[in-house]
Amino acid sequence: MKKILTIAIIMIVSLNVIKAQGVCFGIKAGLNLENIIGLNSGQGVVGVTENESSKMTFGWHAGVFARIALGDHWALVPEALYTTAGAQRTFSRTYGGNTYSTTGPFGSSYLQIPIFLNYKFDCGIYLEAGPYLAFLLSSTTSYTTTDEHGNVVSAPATQKANANGFDVGVGAGIGYRFCNGLGFNARYNYGLNTVYKDYSVDNSGLSTNQATTYGKNGIGQFSVSYMFGCSSCTPKEEKHAAVEVTPAPTVVAAIPVPVEKDIQFSVESPNSVPGQHIVIETLPLCDYIFFDAGSYSIPSRYTILTSAQASGFTEEQLQDCKKDPGTRSSRQLSIYYNVINIVGDRMRRHPESTIKLIGSSAGKGDAAGLANASAVKSYLVNTFGINEKRITVEGKSQPGIPSSMAGNTADISLLTSAEDNRVHISSTSPDLMMEVQGNSALCLKPIAVTAMDGSSNDDAPIVLTASGANDALVSWSVDVTDSKGNVFNFGPFTSDRETISSVAILKDNQSDKYTIVLTGQTKTGHSIRKESSFNLAKEIQPILPEQSASILFQFDKSVTVATFKNFLVNTVAPLIPANATVVIGGHTDIIGSDDYNMNLSKERATAAQTILEGETTKSGKTGVTYNTDGYGKGDPAFKNTLPEERFYNRTVTIDIIPASVGMNK
Repeated sequence: MKKILTIAIIMIVSLNVIKAQGVCFGIKAGLNLENIIGLNSGQGVVGVTENESSKMTFGWHAGVFARIALGDHWALVPEALYTTAGAQRTFSRTYGGNTYSTTGPFGSSYLQIPIFLNYKFDCGIYLEAGPYLAFLLSSTTSYTTTDEHGNVVSAPATQKANANGFDVGVGAGIGYRFCNGLGFNARYNYGLNTVYKDYSVDNSGLSTNQATTYGKNGIGQFSVSYMFGCSSCTPKEEKHAAVEVTPAPTVVAAIPVPVEKDIQFSVESPNSVPGQHIVIETLPLCDYIFFDAGSYSIPSRYTILTSAQASGFTEEQLQDCKKDPGTRSSRQLSIYYNVINIVGDRMRRHPESTIKLIGSSAGKGDAAGLANASAVKSYLVNTFGINEKRITVEGKSQPGIPSSMAGNTADISLLTSAEDNRVHISSTSPDLMMEVQGNSALCLKPIAVTAMDGSSNDDAPIVLTASGANDALVSWSVDVTDSKGNVFNFGPFTSDRETISSVAILKDNQSDKYTIVLTGQTKTGHSIRKESSFNLAKEIQPILPEQSASILFQFDKSVTVATFKNFLVNTVAPLIPANATVVIGGHTDIIGSDDYNMNLSKERATAAQTILEGETTKSGKTGVTYNTDGYGKGDPAFKNTLPEERFYNRTVTIDIIPASVGMNK
């Protein structure tokens, strides 16, 4: 029977090479709900009582089919399926006051050949009915027998010798098929032949001489199918008005002619493709070190050096990031996790500087906060050799500026338990800190790094428009060929508008001319081809490097943009050249509502623009364009999992793009 199954599948699949009009092919698979209907009960020799029953079991089916159109709505659908059948059967026999019983799953498998007549409505629903033939492939059971003495025997066994090798039956069902060929179907098959010749089990040696009427297959099938190469939708004919020919009295009706819908193909390429360029980033240093709950050791995510490593460490080692392929956010965290080492290096180079470490414990008491601060002091003294008299420590149960919001209980674990368990680095030394509002040294000095900011495949996409493709085509693809004959393949696509990567196509070339060819298959089985061309060139790099800066905020509004006015006026504004584009973005963490965070981020971004705009106007710089917006918590640069990630998400970023770059970054 395995040979029969293989031959049947090969025959049906081989029909796919036949380009006969109205013949489509497909595959299907799905779930069976199986039972054996009409088991005997109460039959047997005199003095013997028998009872049989069955319960539904689950199975499966899979195979191939063909659809042979007989008209606009009617079709003949032959199939070749591998399908299972069977039931959970219980059989008992009582004689002489003794009873034994057998229970277990009875399973069979068939090569089933349904030949159904199909009627499809315009809405996609179809009805089907017809006969089927089924050839037995296997029949097994895994039974448990309890005899009249209470002995239990369990074993698998083959039932093929006791089963009919052939079944014939009828089936009917309903289904739905989409225009793209995907379909769903529910069907019920009822066998007309009995399943088994005699599947009674008897350990007593009695012969029942029962007739061979042991149940028939009843199988519900639920299928998912896909039909290749043909649209399952019936094209609607256009109505044409009758044309009266004068002076002849007859009226000639126009004959409808099927018209293949045309596809309009166009290519929109970018004016320039971004390339690698230098960017100088002035990155803020969060002056908090966050501790894990229940531990007074500096967490392992911070960069911990040995004394030998610390002796050779300098802040400048972190500033050259040109070989780093990461993003600004990854560079920010990498430098932040060196914050204790940066403080140690600065104190070592400036022996007159002093710091105060204020530890807090998120409500666990002053002693716990002092333990956190002492851990940081111990590291600076023992690793960097800082005189302990230059470092004072203080412990608090709560920080001076806690992370909390009145009425916010949903995020309390993220705020108080994680963010308030920290050590604050404070100092009045200008060698360690930067001046903010009121000329008070409240923030660690930022660190400026130099990086290579590369382009990604999402930058400056090529837009492909194939108008009408969604309605007329099954799918379409494009081949792009450069001047050297190199070919780039993209697709398959299904919609009218798609994008492909200009960066992936141009690669290391400065410029090139390309030919692009669209190929597709219509839903009526035809092929189409469209051709176009486009040019690509890398953008002209600026003489001045691109600059970026950012500022960090405490939770909520405890620190405002005005706090950083000195930094924006004295550090950021001088970096803005004439005719530059300044992109300002406000961001927040995930704490609080969407609306609240969106408004807060926009307020901060707008306030930063006001300060910078006033300073550039005062200095006489003209042609500066500002693109300013707030993104709330919807576009985070960091994961919001760790407290330092949430602090770095509470930011305003400032990108200064020289005029020669424009907005192609």
